[in-house]
Amino acid sequence: MIIDGKLVDTGAIVQGDYPIEIVGTDAEKVAEAIINGKHLVIEGPGGENITQISLAGSSAALRYIDEKQQRAGTETALVAKGTRDFQPASTEIPTIMVDRWDDSKLAPETGDIVALVEKSRCKDERYGLVEDQIFPLGKRGNRFRALVLISCGSGAYNFSSAPISGNISKTLAPPAAGHSLRPDLTASPAGAAKAPTLC
Repeated sequence: MIIDGKLVDTGAIVQGDYPIEIVGTDAEKVAEAIINGKHLVIEGPGGENITQISLAGSSAALRYIDEKQQRAGTETALVAKGTRDFQPASTEIPTIMVDRWDDSKLAPETGDIVALVEKSRCKDERYGLVEDQIFPLGKRGNRFRALVLISCGSGAYNFSSAPISGNISKTLAPPAAGHSLRPDLTASPAGAAKAPTLC
């Protein structure tokens, strides 16, 4: 990196469209050169010109950053340096209201997830090997909550999922003799199962 004809920093060049990242004391050195600089050139290992830009307005931009970070007039400023100690702005930690449910491991069964997928908009976007995910989210009384992530297409390195969350109801009465109560379905006191309430 050359600024106004002077070598400021050196480093390896990575093949491809990657940004140049400078950290630590090297970053401070480059910033100081940019403040009063007029022209920046990036040269390759053979001295070839890779790119060049004008530094017009850079000092004003860095001064603006000093102001926005409330560093102007302090020793930590890049341009608007001063003698004051830097005091980071106090930031109130936001209060987040959480709807807490009791822990539960109950979740819809595979057959119900398949039925859910068949009714989803992702049905025609599922190619090759797909993997859906189910996460129990807890219980409150007779209601159970779950999150289902339906695999909804993929690219070279990207995968997308359609999130579906809902409540699952279950009565506390025991099922009728000879019947098992599937935890992912709403059941009547007699043990007759109805459709899952996930929506």
